[in-house]
Amino acid sequence: MSAVRELERLLVGGCRICFGELGLVLSLGQHPVPNRLPKAADEPVARYPLDLKRCQGCGLFQLGHVLPADELFGDYAYETPESPSLTAHYERVYEMVADVVAHVLTHRPGLVVEVGSNNGAFLGPLPWWGKKIGVDPSAAAERAEERGIETRKAYFSRAEAAAIRKDHGPAMLVVMRHCLAHVDDIHELMAGAALLLDTRGALYVENAYVYSTLLGGQYDQIYHEHMSYLAVGPMKELAESHSLEIVRVAEAPVHGGSMGFFLAHKGQRGVGPSVAEAIRREVDLDQAGVVGSFASGAKAAIEELGAMVRSLSEQGKVVDCYGASAKGVTVLNAAGLTRKEIRQCLDGSARKHGRYVPGTGIPIVPKGTHRTPWQPDYCIVTAWNYLDEIRRDEAEYEARGGKWIVPVPAPRVL
Repeated sequence: MSAVRELERLLVGGCRICFGELGLVLSLGQHPVPNRLPKAADEPVARYPLDLKRCQGCGLFQLGHVLPADELFGDYAYETPESPSLTAHYERVYEMVADVVAHVLTHRPGLVVEVGSNNGAFLGPLPWWGKKIGVDPSAAAERAEERGIETRKAYFSRAEAAAIRKDHGPAMLVVMRHCLAHVDDIHELMAGAALLLDTRGALYVENAYVYSTLLGGQYDQIYHEHMSYLAVGPMKELAESHSLEIVRVAEAPVHGGSMGFFLAHKGQRGVGPSVAEAIRREVDLDQAGVVGSFASGAKAAIEELGAMVRSLSEQGKVVDCYGASAKGVTVLNAAGLTRKEIRQCLDGSARKHGRYVPGTGIPIVPKGTHRTPWQPDYCIVTAWNYLDEIRRDEAEYEARGGKWIVPVPAPRVL
């Protein structure tokens, strides 16, 4: 996309892939930035429209209102957690990378670059014979460097790709896990990847899969960092505009359901059947009315959660929430829940302790705090994608009669 066309798109609010017209899918009202955590309960927070829209042309789901990168990531509190489910997922991706790279490359792999490498949790253990470099603008890059991973603290772009290629040569593998959907100008990232990628190299892109989001009623996946909600059809159009093509796709259960896309320079290898199969399924789901069902279900779930928690509070029940996640910020703000109904939010990240859940005044405290001076009667699992692990870790809470509220797709008590 040319600079002139990109400027025109920004002015009129068109699709970030094809410049097409956008139609509203679901409006969640005005929401704060999820990973900018206030340092005081009464600290003012800016709120912005949170509207999920869809391109009438290529079909890309995306936010209608986009915030500047510095507003989203200037005081970014998120770090990739340590989790058995994530470790297992990484192992599966490593196996797929080995398979794809073995088929694409004709010599020993050299450079691998991970864009949005965060604290290096994925890149560090990646079995690789050559050099590893991370690219990430957030404070989490410091943790990656502490792990011994060379990390460029920067936003990825064509200029950054050119600088890496000049210093280290072309990359045999470029990884973009859960970051492509977090930038407005995704053409800039794809152009940078195409520039950096060796002729016989491979690009792996992974993000939450929008059809898993829709089918799972996961309205909490909608927040300001998630500017795009990816599917195979729109991704195919994006790739082709940069002389790349999707050669394989694979679904994964992490983060509520994700899709991994393997791309290569056009004509460098055959396209596997998984691509066409996924596109056919997406067409069938659209025809089945899954988008409309998602929007109506989300509105009902939000109303039900708010009513449930306010009722518990009025009965004198103590309610906490578990996980100061971005998804949780969407859930609590959409339902209008605050410190009035929820005592505290439990989280394992020390960087979040002493802060507050944006827009709610709810204090964020270390895990285990719910055991003293008294445990809550109910605990809302905002980090529901780690529910099984949380329940294993907190078996004592359940044994003492504590109950969990899982808010998505509709509130249920465990």
